[in-house]
This record gives sequence, structure tokens and C-alpha cells, in this order.
Amino acid sequence: MHFSTCRGTPAEVELSVFHYTGRPSRLVWSVTEMTMTMIKCACGRENPADTIFCFCGRQVAPPPAPKLDGPSEEDLQKLQERVEQLQRDLLIKDKEIEALQPKVTGKTDEAQKELSAKHPELQDLLQQLDAKDAQLQKSLKELDELREEMNRARQQEPEGPGVKPRLIIESHPIKKPNFNMIFDDAQQSLDLSTTRFRIGASIERNADGSVGVVIHDGATVNIQGPGSKRWRRYTGGARVSADPGMVLFDVKGEMSARLDRAG
Repeated sequence: MHFSTCRGTPAEVELSVFHYTGRPSRLVWSVTEMTMTMIKCACGRENPADTIFCFCGRQVAPPPAPKLDGPSEEDLQKLQERVEQLQRDLLIKDKEIEALQPKVTGKTDEAQKELSAKHPELQDLLQQLDAKDAQLQKSLKELDELREEMNRARQQEPEGPGVKPRLIIESHPIKKPNFNMIFDDAQQSLDLSTTRFRIGASIERNADGSVGVVIHDGATVNIQGPGSKRWRRYTGGARVSADPGMVLFDVKGEMSARLDRAG
């Protein structure tokens, strides 16, 4: 076989094929010249445009920036349509609830009137309970304010016989200054259920001058001894020695209390 080629501009390339018969058969087709952009390295070598490093090791082009596959316009459009649909659904539900609210209020008032008519004494008791609860909350708030004022006054008094503080009660594990209380040598009892702690126990002085913790009837208080990681549960009537470092925890209380020696 014999091939004849031509370079340069688009040209015809002639291919002569000699069969075994000895008669040539001619095929002719067009070839278009292809041009390629080259990047010249400092070493003088020319490199294709898509080359990052030359054969000599020098970098001739920055690496291609990574392609981040973000949401397409179609995905964003679908998300927007979904948001709008949810907003419409929420508006419909809100209107349905608003329409049902008068019915619920009416039924509640009707049941309340019916209950009051059948059991007028129950309605009277409920009103009394509400009034008593409001008075109790007001008294507890006033008591807290008075105790804080007494604590501030005691802290400003000079230390002397009979007034030197014995125990300080602090919130635990987070120390909140507005919970701090002092049980001094002149004090006989402190009901923790009437303080901010709302713990069902009292700190009481024994006849020998020592201090103990007494659990209220119907209450359950968990106590962690000084330096211990274990908790012990005590119920109403139990009496425990009040040792510095002891922690009291009541599930119905507002905050755990830690006893420490003061002064």
C-alpha cells in the first residue's frame, strides 16, 4: 500500500491502493488543519493550553477552580413553591383554629356554668383557692425580701459573741447570690420551703447547739454527704446532721442547696 499526504490548508489527500490485480483504486477526502493554543514555559518548552505543570516541573498555569455543585435554578424554584404552599397551608390552619376558638370558649363557659349550677359550693371553693394562692405568693415574695434585707444587715454587723455566722446556705451547682442565706448561732430554725429554694426541709438547732436537717411530713429530699458522689433519699420526719459541704435536692424545689461553714 502507498499513502500520499498533503499538509497546510484544507487539501485533498490522495490514497492510492494497489490491489493484487495491479490496478490502483483512488480514494480522495478532505482534511482540515487544526490549530492549538500553546503556553510557553520559562524553560522554553511549549505546552498545550490545558497543561498545569511543564515537563521541567515549573507551573505554567493555575489549577482549575473546583466546581461547586450548588442547587440549580429548577431546585430553587421548587423550594420556593414549597415554601409558598406551606405558608398557604399554615394560613388556612390558622383561620380554622380561629374559627373553632369561639366554639371552644362557648363550650368551656357552658360547662363552667353547668358545673357552677350543679355544685355552687365547688365554684366558691375554687375562688377561695385562687385568692389564697395569690395571698401566699405575695407573702412568700415579701418574706424573701425581708430575709434578703436581714442578711445584708447581718453581713454589715461586726462579728461578736452570739452573732457570728455558723452556716451559709448557697444555691448549687450554680451559685446565685440572691439565694444566699445565713444560719447564725442565734437562729433556732429556718424553713427552706418558705425560701427561694422551696425545699421540703428545715434547718434546726439541736439542744446541744449542733445543727440538723429535718425533712417535712410528706416531703422527699435527696441528700449528698460532704465529699460523696452518692445520694441518699430521706422522707418526712427524718433528721440528719447538717454538715458543711452537704447538698439538699428536692424534685419539687426551685434549686438545690449546699450547706457550708461561714465566717
